[in-house]
Amino acid sequence: LGRARRGAERYLSIATDITARKRLEAQVRQQQRLESVGTLASGVAHEINNPIQGIMNYVELMRERPGETGAVLEFGDEIMHEAKRVAAIVRNLLVFARRDNDQELERRQVAALVEDTLSLIRAVLRKDQIAVEIDVPADLPAIRCRPQQIQQVIMNLVTNARDALNERYPGHDERKRVSIHGLAVELHERSWVRLSVSDRGRGIGGELLGLPHLHLLGLGLRREAQARHAGRTHDQTDHGQLDTTLVVALS
Repeated sequence: LGRARRGAERYLSIATDITARKRLEAQVRQQQRLESVGTLASGVAHEINNPIQGIMNYVELMRERPGETGAVLEFGDEIMHEAKRVAAIVRNLLVFARRDNDQELERRQVAALVEDTLSLIRAVLRKDQIAVEIDVPADLPAIRCRPQQIQQVIMNLVTNARDALNERYPGHDERKRVSIHGLAVELHERSWVRLSVSDRGRGIGGELLGLPHLHLLGLGLRREAQARHAGRTHDQTDHGQLDTTLVVALS
C-alpha cells in the first residue's frame, strides 16, 4: 500500500479474474438453449411428419386412379418428390435432436452425414448468400460413429463459418464461401477420414473466445466427439482463412 501520512485514508483493492467462470456460464446457458431447441425441434418434426405422410398417401391413391392424364401423373410425381424431400429433412431433424447418450455405433458414409447435416442449414446459408463447396467423395470408407454426434460437430463447424463470414462480409460478397473437403489418410499406421471445413472469415483468435457467437459449446462437442471416436480436431488460421479439421478414425 506504500507509505502514507498518519491518519490518511488507506484503500485495499482485490481483483479476481472471472473470465473462466463467465465462459463456463455462457457454455451452460448455450447448452440449455440447445436442449430446449432440440425438444422443440423434435415436437415440430413429429407434427410435420404426419401431414407429409398423408400427402404421400394421397399421391399414391391419385396415381392408382384409372384414366388419369399424363399431366396429373406428372404433377403427382413432382408432389411426391417434394414430399419425400420434406420427409428426409424431418427425419434428419429428428436424428439431430435426439439425445445420443445411448446411441449405438453405426457404420455410415461421411458424404451422407455431411449431406444430412447440410439439409438442415442450407436454407439459412442461402439466405445469407453463402455458397457451399462440397468435395466429399461418395466412395470414402465408411466410419463407425454415433451419427448424431458427428452431425452436431459438422453443424457447429459450418455455423461458426457462417457467423465469421457474415461478420466479415455483411452483404453480398463472392468470398462468402464455405468449403467442405473429405479424404482418406494414413496416420500413425492407422486409417482415418479427414473432414475439413474452411472459410475466409475472421478466424478464432484468443481475444474472441469469450464471444457467444463462436458457439463455444461446439468446442466441447468436438472434444467429446473425438474422445468417443478416437478422433482429433485442429484449427488453423492462415492469411484470413480458417481451416477447421475433424479427423475420425476408421475401425
